[in-house]
Amino acid sequence: MSERSVGSILPCANSLIREPLVHYLLFYDVAPNYLERRALVRAEHLALARAAVQRGELILGGALADPVNGAVLLFRGESPAVAEEFATADPYVRQGLVTRWRVRPWTTVVGEGAAMPVGLSPFLQRPTGFGKPVCRLGLAFREGSSITPDDVRYAIARGIIFLNWPGEADLPGGPDAVSQTVATLGSARESVVVCVQFGARTATEAAAELRAVLATLKTDYVDLLTLYYVEQLEEWRQLLASGGAMEFLQHAKRDRVVRQIGVTTHQRRLAAEMAGSGLLDSLMVRYNAAHRGAETEVFPVADARGLPVVTYTALRWGALLESTPDDPPGFTVPRAPAWYRFVLQAPSVAVVLAAPDSRAELEEDLSVLNATGPLSPVEYEQLAAHGERVRKHAGRFP
Repeated sequence: MSERSVGSILPCANSLIREPLVHYLLFYDVAPNYLERRALVRAEHLALARAAVQRGELILGGALADPVNGAVLLFRGESPAVAEEFATADPYVRQGLVTRWRVRPWTTVVGEGAAMPVGLSPFLQRPTGFGKPVCRLGLAFREGSSITPDDVRYAIARGIIFLNWPGEADLPGGPDAVSQTVATLGSARESVVVCVQFGARTATEAAAELRAVLATLKTDYVDLLTLYYVEQLEEWRQLLASGGAMEFLQHAKRDRVVRQIGVTTHQRRLAAEMAGSGLLDSLMVRYNAAHRGAETEVFPVADARGLPVVTYTALRWGALLESTPDDPPGFTVPRAPAWYRFVLQAPSVAVVLAAPDSRAELEEDLSVLNATGPLSPVEYEQLAAHGERVRKHAGRFP
C-alpha cells in the first residue's frame, strides 16, 4: 500500500506537505517552597522561555494562582518534543522546583490560531454504535508499518477516535504503535475506542489472551473485541459450543471488561449468518470499490440488526491506486482519500480503517477529515467505474 499514484479527481492533501503545527500543554507540579526558591534561577528560566517565544514555540506560560501549586505553558510545534525539550532544559526542573511535569496534546478547534479550526462534517461522524461518538475514519496498524506512537497520538489529536489493534492474534508479543500509544494514554484512554483482534477459539484460550491484551494495553477494559478472521461455519460453531470462546466473552462483557463483541471475516454470507445470531455487537468485513458484495449480502442484515459495520482494505491492497488497460483517455487514478470516501458513501459503514505505512501516508489519509459531505454523483460514478476495471484486471484478491 506504500505505492500511491500521483493525481486525483478529488481534492486531497499533498503527501509531502510539512507536518501541521499542533498545540501542546506543559503542566508543572511544583514544590511547596517554590515561590521562595525560584528567585535564584528565575532569570535563567525566563531567558529560556523568551528564546522559545522568539522561535515561535512557546505561546503563553505562567504559574497557577490561588494556590500557587503549579504552572502551565502552551507550546505549538510538530510534535510533543517542543515542550519536552523545554522541560528538560528548564532550571526549575533541573533544580527540583518542579516535582513532576507532563505534556498533553491540546486539540484547539475554535479561536484565533486554532490548530484544527474546521470541525468534522456530520457526514464523518457516527454518534452511536460503539459506546461513544466516533469519527468514521479509523486507524489500523499492520506489520511492517513505520507508523510510530507519535503518529498515532497526532491522529488522535486530529480527531481519530477508533483505533484497531491486531492484538495477540496477529502480533504476538511484538511492540507496535497502537498498543504503545494506548498503554500511555492515561486519563485520555476514555476518549478513544480501542478495537482488538482476538484469536482465541476456546474459553481457556480466551481467558489467557484477554489477560495478555489488558496487560499490554495497560487498561482494564476493551471497547470492542473482534473474533479474528472467522472464515468457516465450523469455526463459528466451535466458538459457540460449550467451552468455546464466546461463553467466556459473554461473561467478560457482563463484567464490563469487554464492552462489545464483534467478528472479522472475509466471508460475506457467513458474516450475515453470524450477525443473525444476536450475539454480536458489530461486524468487520472487507469492502471497497472493486469488491462491493457487502452492499447486498452484509449491509442489509447489519442494518436490520442495528449492527455497526467496520470495513478494511479500502484500497484493495493498492490496486485501486493503479491504472488499468481499460481506463478512458485522460483519466487520472484517484489518490487514497477518494477511496476511503467511496467506502464512507455507504451509510451502513460506521468506520473505514486506514492502515498507512508512513507519516506521509497518514497525512494524506487524514485529508479525508476535510470532506464536508458525501461525494457528488459524478465523483462516485467515476470511482465505481474504476473499481469495476480494477476488479476485472487486478487478479485474484489476496
